[in-house]
Amino acid sequence: MKSRPRILITEPIAEPGMELLRAKCDCIADWAGGDIAEMFRRSRAALPEVDAVVVRLLNIGEEEMRCAPRLRVIAKHGVGLDNIDCDAATRRKISVLWTPGANANAVAEHTIGLMIALCRHLERGCLTVKNGLPFRHPELQGIEVAGRTLGIVGLGNIGSLVARKASLGLDMRVLVHDPYVTRDERPFPVEFCETLEELLPKCDVVTLHVPLTDTTRCMINTRTLQLLRPDAYLINTSRGVVVDEKALVDALHQGRLAGAALDVFEEEPLPVGHPVAQAPRTVLSPHVAGMTQEALNRVSLRTARNVIARLEGKELESCEDLVNPEVLASD
Repeated sequence: MKSRPRILITEPIAEPGMELLRAKCDCIADWAGGDIAEMFRRSRAALPEVDAVVVRLLNIGEEEMRCAPRLRVIAKHGVGLDNIDCDAATRRKISVLWTPGANANAVAEHTIGLMIALCRHLERGCLTVKNGLPFRHPELQGIEVAGRTLGIVGLGNIGSLVARKASLGLDMRVLVHDPYVTRDERPFPVEFCETLEELLPKCDVVTLHVPLTDTTRCMINTRTLQLLRPDAYLINTSRGVVVDEKALVDALHQGRLAGAALDVFEEEPLPVGHPVAQAPRTVLSPHVAGMTQEALNRVSLRTARNVIARLEGKELESCEDLVNPEVLASD
């Protein structure tokens, strides 16, 4: 009788995906007890005995792969690949899978929510009411987003949804900078800008939807922040190090930016007392933009189907879910 493949699930995923994986595979899912560092330590200890890994935040690099001689599949539960060494995986003929677009609507909705929260000072108003603080109405006077200009950096799955919701649903003018997409006509109105230098000074709100690459690392820095108007807002739901946090904190303290909303940070979880948490006019959330019930169910099911398909040598439901198709030549 053929033995079942062994799969390591390094962090919790939604039950629909877990149920499918349990039906087809022997699953190692040791999440109980200990902090995240201890959970990751246990996951690394299990690597030598598994055929596949489903990962959310744990780093899977050359060293981890070297410890996993049976490993054939690494599946990212989501889309950010900065914690997986894809080149090393390809050299070792390990398939790397992801789920582009599966949580795009959740992140887009969160982005819109952060924008409204910033423009209407919702966090400050909430704290005022909860703590019975005195206030002057001008301090909580916000702006309407209708008629304002939204700048979107990155027009992939998430950026496109934000553009559609903002232009068609909120009556905003939408400007876009993305050198990797074509300027084909889209079912929502957008105007393209060749450079950040062209886009940033024109915007009331700027939102970032780019992957982490050498090009995007610290793309929002002291120089580019100076291009934003003092009454503009910045939103980041992509990756923390896309923004130079020190430069952002300085801009907020110096009144060179109206406010910022961040769902991602250079260090996660954000340490207590971190300068970002102490900066004025901020709305912060703990990397939860993609965490809705619907999105987590979609991502877990798609991840599970992809893993099983690759282990069984079958085609994926979508060819775009295989990050390194070069490995197919060795099948």
